[in-house]
Amino acid sequence: MSVPAPERGGRRRIPFRRVVLPLRAARQSDFPASGAPHAPEIAGMPYAPSILKIVITTLLFPLPAAIGAARGQMPVIPGEQRSFPAPDIDRQWQKEQNEALERARRRRAPRGESPAAPVLNDAAVAANSAVAELILETALQHQDWDTIERVLPLYAGHPRHDRQLYRFVKGAMLRARWRLGPAIDLYRQMLDADPTLNNVRFDLAVMQFENKSYSQAKRQFLLLADNPREPLFRELSLNYLKRIAERARPSLNLTADLLHTDNYNQGSDVEYIYLWGLPFRNNNRRQSSSGQSLFVTLEQDVNLAGNHFLGYSAYFNALNYARDNHYDERTALLGLDYQYQSLRDTFSVGPVYTYRRLGGESYARDVGLSASYGRWLTPRWQAALGYRLLDRRYYRQPIGELYDGKIAIHSLNLMRAVSNRFLLYGGVFHEREKLGAADVSSRQSGVNGGFTYIAQGGLDVRMQLRFGRKRFDEENAFFGVRRRDAVTRLALRLQYRPWTFQGITPRLVYQREKTTSNIPAFYGKSSNQLMLSFSKEF
Repeated sequence: MSVPAPERGGRRRIPFRRVVLPLRAARQSDFPASGAPHAPEIAGMPYAPSILKIVITTLLFPLPAAIGAARGQMPVIPGEQRSFPAPDIDRQWQKEQNEALERARRRRAPRGESPAAPVLNDAAVAANSAVAELILETALQHQDWDTIERVLPLYAGHPRHDRQLYRFVKGAMLRARWRLGPAIDLYRQMLDADPTLNNVRFDLAVMQFENKSYSQAKRQFLLLADNPREPLFRELSLNYLKRIAERARPSLNLTADLLHTDNYNQGSDVEYIYLWGLPFRNNNRRQSSSGQSLFVTLEQDVNLAGNHFLGYSAYFNALNYARDNHYDERTALLGLDYQYQSLRDTFSVGPVYTYRRLGGESYARDVGLSASYGRWLTPRWQAALGYRLLDRRYYRQPIGELYDGKIAIHSLNLMRAVSNRFLLYGGVFHEREKLGAADVSSRQSGVNGGFTYIAQGGLDVRMQLRFGRKRFDEENAFFGVRRRDAVTRLALRLQYRPWTFQGITPRLVYQREKTTSNIPAFYGKSSNQLMLSFSKEF
């Protein structure tokens, strides 16, 4: 958070009257005497010791050069510091007043005892705007937001308080606490009062960028980029404008996979199936094959205004097996959604459509609605809710008579950002399939979890595990028992980031799925798949 600094080659441009305060404001009459032998006494809830030490030292003794230097070098933007001159005050007069004040204190102190220090309480701060300003400015430098939160109401109650200083400090506190909306409003008020505060304008634009209000941030960055008097702000603004343009462009991803699977037909290992006590040879035993797949994904989020977006996504997948093309798959997905995006919240809702082909023929289609909501609870914790409602129809009969129906999926997940390189997540889900036949309709509940870890050298490891129990509504028509399945899915992905050539990233992916059923001859199965993937972003 930057502090407004002087314009180059001109007069000092800051939004408040005082930066280094005249110590004349700290007279003996401003504070009641205290019986404390050495350290200052704090009435009520204590102020932060570091802030108190600086304030009391400044009030009782001549301003040290180190403190003066620190107060004159407040950060404007990351990586840069600016200095601005203090107000013109008579330093010799200030020194004489402080020396006289110190002699008077020593004369009043009993012999052999240290002079009494003043009491600094809320009443004293509220009665003296200069003291409140000194506390606020020092607390801002130390990012002591608790002290700022306590002192701001006291300072605002003073009839001579500086509104620009109040807005600036309160905006900095709100920004540090992830309340960007109110902070943005305060900075807008500062610019309405003084449009020449370019560093405030830059902070405002950065906050709007962080809050995903890209169209508003773009307007502020354009104003700064057109200002030749601020070359640094111009350069930084051009960089932000480039990032805004990149986020507004469509995102195209191409991924090609070489794969091998040991069960492409979703068969079982059982050689014979027994129905009504009679053995039947299983003609759907597991088959293995190599293959290739191609994924094409196109996505774009268009910032309509403020935090409102319109997004679309298109996805296509072609999967071919070398051994049997009757199981070749084609999948196309289209989605359109309204989105609300901010620093902490993300909400989306919209229709989805999926079309699938199997073995060169139309197989099934889904039409439905998808919605999601995510919120950062803290800088380390995020919660996410998901919901999807689908109407599924099969093109083949009699499959359609049995399996046409509605599918509803609910999910709740929590993510923990352990560090910038390590993410953990987990959650629960529930799926309801209400299909044409009751014995294939089901409810499934389960848990999922995983992690993402990026090592210092560039090794990227991602793992996801999902387990669910599936219970069917009625007894199976052939076996006379209600079917119950336990489904486990595991996905593991490895990537070494330095191994990237011409923007193409290789990855190694392993997937395993296992279904344990109380009707194992028909529904018990497992599969393992290994893929070498090559991906490129455009």
